[in-house]
This record gives sequence, C-alpha cells and structure tokens, in this order.
Amino acid sequence: MGLYKAREVWTGTLASSIPDATTTSFTLTSSSGLTNGETYVFTIDRVDVNGTKTPNKKEVIIGTVSGSNVIDCIRGVEGTAQAHSAGAIVEILFTAKHWNNLIESFKAQHREDGSHKKIQGLDNNQAITQKDSAGTERSIIKLNASNILEIGDSNLAGQQFNTPLVNNTAIKQKDSDGAERSIAKVNASNVLEIGDSNLANVKIISPTGSGFTGVDNYPTIVDLTNATSDYDLQIGQKAIITLSNNTSKPLRIATSNGKIYRMIIAPSNNFSNSGGTVGNIFLQPNNTTYSNAFKNTIIVRDGNNFASHYNLTFDAFRIAHSISFIDLTIQNFTTAKLVKSILLMWGTSVHFPTLEIDVSAWNDTTTAWTSLGTLVFPVSTSGKVIVERLA
Repeated sequence: MGLYKAREVWTGTLASSIPDATTTSFTLTSSSGLTNGETYVFTIDRVDVNGTKTPNKKEVIIGTVSGSNVIDCIRGVEGTAQAHSAGAIVEILFTAKHWNNLIESFKAQHREDGSHKKIQGLDNNQAITQKDSAGTERSIIKLNASNILEIGDSNLAGQQFNTPLVNNTAIKQKDSDGAERSIAKVNASNVLEIGDSNLANVKIISPTGSGFTGVDNYPTIVDLTNATSDYDLQIGQKAIITLSNNTSKPLRIATSNGKIYRMIIAPSNNFSNSGGTVGNIFLQPNNTTYSNAFKNTIIVRDGNNFASHYNLTFDAFRIAHSISFIDLTIQNFTTAKLVKSILLMWGTSVHFPTLEIDVSAWNDTTTAWTSLGTLVFPVSTSGKVIVERLA
C-alpha cells in the first residue's frame, strides 16, 4: 500500500503500444509536467481520441516515471490488464486506488469513528518520546524492565504536570507480564495519584533544570450546553454541548486570531435512510451570515457513485449535509479562516450512507472571527458536540 501523488488535468498519449497484459513498462509521447522518479496512478484508454468512453479498454496502472518511460508497473489495478495501441489516451485521475489507500493509511492510527488507536510504543520498557526544541528525542514516560515507572528524561530542563483526563480515570500501561497498571489519575478527592500499588517502584527522573514548574488551573472538560456567554477554551481543554432536537445551537466559544480547534458532531438521530432532509449543515462564524463569502470543495462517495464538487459558494461554513457524524478541524487566522471535515451522512434514501470530505474557506482576510459561532441543521438534531482547542 502506498500514497500516490496526482497531477492537475494531466493527459498524454502512448508513444508506442503496450503489447500484452504482462508488460511492466511503457513509453509516453511526453512526460512533461511529471516528476522524474515519482510514482503515479495512470489511467489508459478511459476514452478514445474523440473523447468517447471506452470502458472495455480502460486499465489503471501504477508506475514510476523514468524520463519518457514508465517502469516497474503494477498492471490491472482497476479494469482489466490488456494490450493498448500507440496513441492511446493516458490520464492521471483521482481513482478508487488513491481513495482506498488514503483510507487504509488513515485507519493505521485511527478507529472507524476517527478517534486515535493506542499510542504506539507502550509495550514494557518502551518509552513514549517527543522531540525537544533542538530536535532531540526525549523520554516522556515508560514502565522499565523492572516494572518501575519512569517519568521524564535527565536531559530535560524541567517537568510540568498538567491535569490528566477525567476525574478518577487513570492513564494505564501494560507491565512486563501484560497486566494493565495505573500510571496517573486524579482521584475522586481531587488528589493526583502517580503509579500503581502493584508496581515494583515509581521513579521520577531528575531533570537538569529547576524541576517541576506548576499545574494548569483549568478544568479539562467544560459543559457549555446552557451557556449564555462565550467561554474562552484554553489549549487542551474540551467543551461538551448537548443537542436536544435543535435546528440551531450557539456554541458559546470565544475565539481569536491564531487559534485552532477540533470539533466532533455526533448525532443520535436514527441511523437509517429516512428521517433526514435534503439540506446543508452550517457553522455560522460570529453567529451570523456573510453573503456568498464562503467557498467549498466536496468529495463524495455514496451508494451510487463517486463525485466531487468545487467552487461552491455559501453564506457560512458549509460543513455537512442532512444528518451527519462529523469530524472537523478549524483554523482561525484572520488571513486564512478555514474548516475541513470528514463525515458519515445518513437520513435520505438517495445518499445512504455517504462518506464526504469537505473543505470550506471564508473568502475574507480582514474580518475578525471572535465567536466560534452557531451550528445550523436542516432537521431537528439531537446528540453531542465536542470542541477541543488544539492551539
């Protein structure tokens, strides 16, 4: 499996024929616009020289550009491996192979709902590491071979503990016997517990600097369901908003230039091919609309086909359609106010279920985005909204 680059509106022709279904190279009339040594997904004979579709001749081939040649080809990736005549049309298109490899790469570190899988490297005596400001990897935390919990790295300038997870819920890691052990938690009495009574010991590695520098004095999660004024989320904080048959819901989150968020919208509406309405879901920044100020591009895969739409204009960020389980990333730079989302849509017989990738840009570089805004739904929606500030 690999991720392959594409080229915008690239079309060429075969300089000579591909004689059979097993040949692993071919020659282009011209490779202008392609990067030598790069691997691409080529579609041959999708159409003839007159633009007429030729589905029985179509073949998708993966190959690497070498001058005007394409070598090391994988034949019949889509369609049937077969011979092709000199002069046949060669295109670089967005294919099912691109999409499927992208999804498989995404799933390597994510579950189907978009959440992250277990952090890699948590077997016994393997540390979670992170690069410091100089680019050197430093140990953050691990259970060593003697079942001692080590926190920190002797080369760090200092250590700072921030509030972990939900109250009385532990971060856990397996020890050398495979048993899960508590690493840290805030218990029901709001006392920070580090370690597990079944561990051999707890070892905090002394840094070269001044030691521990403090604790952030902010709750990890805030409920803004009934908020009446905007709340300023801190980095790492999450807000939960409950939806109860809403067609619109103010998020009540203050924002400003330079802030970045992740938002999950999880409807509890019945998952079926009915109950929805053909209509868009919007995020209205600053709790208002701006006439035709937002540009959208959409990639859609439903039960009928694979399609894309671009250069669409709306009065707010268009983030989804009908009833949708949505994972959004939001950036608020006054000069680049952008939203991108991946979503699962249901509720209508025409599009059930549908996978979409959406990007929406506020075509404005001067207006300040000061309130994250209001969600607007085409159908009464219940469920949860989770917003996390990332930066």
